[in-house]
Amino acid sequence: MGAFTSFWLVVISSLPAAIPFLIWDDALFALRVSNGILLAFLFFCGYNWARYTLGNPWTVGLVFLAGGIGLVAMAIALGG
Repeated sequence: MGAFTSFWLVVISSLPAAIPFLIWDDALFALRVSNGILLAFLFFCGYNWARYTLGNPWTVGLVFLAGGIGLVAMAIALGG
């Protein structure tokens, strides 16, 4: 049952990143849209997580977002 649950968690969490590649033929544009969607999800996760940890939701959401932007910037700088 644990393997089944893990499988579906991975599939469901990777779908938002894959959908832009199914919609647009331009791979670079689809990659940027995918990055934008995933950055929005990072902010959303940080915002919601802060509500459980008694942190400021906007601050934590923006910290998560800044970390994601940093990772995307490094990937772009390395040719991605």
